This record gives sequence, C-alpha cells and structure tokens, in this order.
Amino acid sequence: MTNLRPTLKKLRILAGEGDFHCYRLLKLGRRGFLFSKYLLTTLSYFKGTGGCATTRTIAFVKGGNQLRYHRHVAEQLESDFGEVQLFTSSRLSVCPASLMLPRLSVLDVLLQFYFLLLTLLTGRRRYLNLYFLAFEAAIVKTVGTGFQAVETLICYNDQPYDVAAILHALHDHDTCRTIVIQHGLVLSEKFYFPSIAREFWAWGELSRTHYCARDQFSRILIKGRYNEDVIIKRDNFIVPGAGKPLRILVAPSYFHDEVKQTLESLGNMLSGEFGVKASVAIKFHPSTKFAGLLKLWCVRCAPWMSEEIEPMEELADKYDVLVTKNSTSAVDFLLRGKPVFFLEPRSDEEFPSISYGFKLEQLSPLLTNFSTDLCNKNASREKFLRLALNV
Repeated sequence: MTNLRPTLKKLRILAGEGDFHCYRLLKLGRRGFLFSKYLLTTLSYFKGTGGCATTRTIAFVKGGNQLRYHRHVAEQLESDFGEVQLFTSSRLSVCPASLMLPRLSVLDVLLQFYFLLLTLLTGRRRYLNLYFLAFEAAIVKTVGTGFQAVETLICYNDQPYDVAAILHALHDHDTCRTIVIQHGLVLSEKFYFPSIAREFWAWGELSRTHYCARDQFSRILIKGRYNEDVIIKRDNFIVPGAGKPLRILVAPSYFHDEVKQTLESLGNMLSGEFGVKASVAIKFHPSTKFAGLLKLWCVRCAPWMSEEIEPMEELADKYDVLVTKNSTSAVDFLLRGKPVFFLEPRSDEEFPSISYGFKLEQLSPLLTNFSTDLCNKNASREKFLRLALNV
C-alpha cells in the first residue's frame, strides 16, 4: 500500500481551503456532499488523457471561468515566458486542445474511494485526511511523469486541494517557479489565502490587505490586471443618456435568496412611484447551484428580466449601470465610468463602498440628478481603481 506519510504541514496545505471548510462541513454532517464532491474530483483525474508537458512553462486551469481569465492574459504570459502550454483538470468542451494530467492508476483511485467511503460511513476526520494524503501521493507520481521538464507553473487559484497537491509536488524541485494569478477582488483572507504558490501576482495594492502565505518563500507582486485596463479607463463617470431606457445589469452572488430579494426590490422600484423605464438583465454567478430552479423562479416572478451569458467585460460596455452585492464585475463598470449600486455598501473606501457607489434604493431618485452625484464620487472611484487595479 502507498506510504501516505502524514505531516501537519502537508495536511494544512491539502485541507486548508476556505479556512479548513471541509472539516466544518464534516462536523455539520455534510458527509454525502464531501463524498460526492471529492469522488468527482478523483474521477476527473482518472479520466485524464495522459500527456507530458513539452514546454518549460504551463498554465493549469480549473473550469470555464478560469479559462476565460487565462485567455485574457495569455498574450502577456507568452510575452513574459515564451510558449505556454495549457493543462486542465477536466476536459473542457470549450477548449478541446488542452491537455490533462497523466491518468491516475486504478489502484490509486480505489484507495481514494476506500477512504472516502469510510469518511461517508463514519464521519471521522481521520479518513478524510487519509483521502487527501492518498490523492496527493497519486498526484506526486503523475506530476513526476508529466511535468518533468516544467520550470514554471501558472494557476488561478491555488487553494483547492488538487491544485495544492500539484504545487506541493512541484516544490520538491527547487528550480520550479509556481505562480498564482489573482482572478477576482480579494475580499477576505479566509477564502483566498493563505497562498501556496511561491508567487502571488496581485492586481493592485488593495490585495495586500488580506494576503498571507503558507510558505516563507512566497511573495506578493503587484502586476495589474489586463493590459487593456489602462486604455479602457475613463477619467470621469458617464451619465446615462437622458430620455433613453436605462439598461440595468444585475450580477448577484450564488445565493438564491439574494437573487430573489434583489429582483423583488428592483421590480417594485421600477414599477412604483418613480415610473422608471428600464431594461433589466441578470448574469448568474458561475458557481450558482441548482441554477435551473432559480431560473424557473425568475421566469415566473420576474418575467420582465432577461438573462445574459457573455463575459462581464463585454456586458460592462453594453449596460449603463450595475446592481450587485460585492461582485468583481463592479470593477469592470467602474473602470468604464458606469455607476454601480451595491446591496450592502460599506462606509470606508475599500470595497464595496458608498464613497464611489450607491445604495440600491437610490436608483430611482438619482435618475433626476445623476450628474452632480457622479461628479462628487469620481475622486473616490479613481482612488479605488488605483488601489484595486494599479491603473
């Protein structure tokens, strides 16, 4: 049997995502959820097509959202590193040319399934830890087979245990450079950090607020976001066109209750005493669970709203204002000088803030006096963009 060699450092790396959220779920009796989620991860690596890196630099992505971000920065990465080969944790239909890690062996999968089954039956943390260690031991073998020539690995979230296992295996080679690139606003140290990669490429100084790392050799570097952010940035807010229907985009989190409450408030506001003429659309959060049920509710209770699926950068050009709680999409709107209405803005100047945004209930009355209010908030908007995006 595989020698799992448990160490406290290794378990902190593998189980540490979301401030050890897996242990809290286990304590709350969510064994079935953990069993299903982790078994699917194991099977995704078992389905690997096999393949060895043929370049010195590779990018590793999980899911379509990270792939979209990677495509935005791919040209910049190639300028810095030369050819960058793309690997994924599962076969993405939108990126058939990508490679996957070499396939896990049947024995490795059976061992992981065994520990997951014991976790499901007993609810004991010991067996969950053994699963993490068995997964990591299998990843060490596949990394040794597929990534022998790799000198730099770039990823977009280094906390999930499978990515953490890959990075941990690569760190055995002192010459390997591991980089995680920020792909959203850093709002909490709990669910984004500690970082495991040796370098964290942050958008702006605001990310230092929460940054921390597992390893003393890790460091944060301020790199900005997209090269085009400097070109896109407006010097002032744009006042929505007078007499034209206001184009409103809603960008909620993945919580169903938040979506429903936001749309109910917005619907009452737009049909109430102010009589605002507007077209409203929603961009569902990519992590929304049971999205089909939520969409059925929207069809029944908010038939006046449409759905958007395009990237947020394109939607920020298309719509006049944004309604959100704390979505990173607010950055795309503020960058273009578009007003943002926050569900729960803060009083300080970080994010989300009333200093450069508005409360949702201000939407209707502000339509008659947008120009003055936007001018008053522009200095705070520019300060936030400097801190958040380094532009």
